[in-house]
Amino acid sequence: MIGECVDLIGNSNLHKPAQREYVKGESSFGNRVEGYGNGDYSLYNTSSGYPLWFASDFRAQAGGTMIHKKDGSPTGYHFHNWFRNAREIHFKYATYGHDVVGAMDMPIWKL
Repeated sequence: MIGECVDLIGNSNLHKPAQREYVKGESSFGNRVEGYGNGDYSLYNTSSGYPLWFASDFRAQAGGTMIHKKDGSPTGYHFHNWFRNAREIHFKYATYGHDVVGAMDMPIWKL
């Protein structure tokens, strides 16, 4: 997802917010109402573009799998940032966000 489509980064005048339903105690961001995203935009006027995305919208998208133990409790595994090789991992820690000084020469297990 490109940054111009992310809430508070994109142009909210062009991309009107999606209708959301807030369930007290369940979510502070609110889920999109059926017809306002997550594949179904039938109730949203898309003539000027599509609604901007919250971080919770990304997390709610299909494609990920939650892995649970036999008793139903979560495992705590969270896979992201797949890399093709060790150099890409070093580059990430040397340059992105909270960079690590000397990351390019550091063993991966210390990053």
